[in-house]
Amino acid sequence: MSVLIEQRPITIVCVLRLCFLMSPMLNMLLSMTNIRFREYMIGSFMGLMPVLTVLVRLVPPLSYPPAASPPRETLHTRFAVSSARLLPLPCIAPRWL
Repeated sequence: MSVLIEQRPITIVCVLRLCFLMSPMLNMLLSMTNIRFREYMIGSFMGLMPVLTVLVRLVPPLSYPPAASPPRETLHTRFAVSSARLLPLPCIAPRWL
């Protein structure tokens, strides 16, 4: 295994990152090999970018609720809007502005 790591360190790190993502155990095991830091960073970047790109593009749309029709205006909301326009709001700006 160490011969394979010495021959293709970037490829090995990239494949391991694709399989195990950000596993702390993988970080510890890779630190015990003869991989240079530059090769480790390039392999990590190439291995993590596809997975992180998919997660960033996929997860936020799943976390938002589906688009719904706007809420209907009821007597209560109409009253709240009209009464809010009539009430004077206290000035909360500092005096020096």
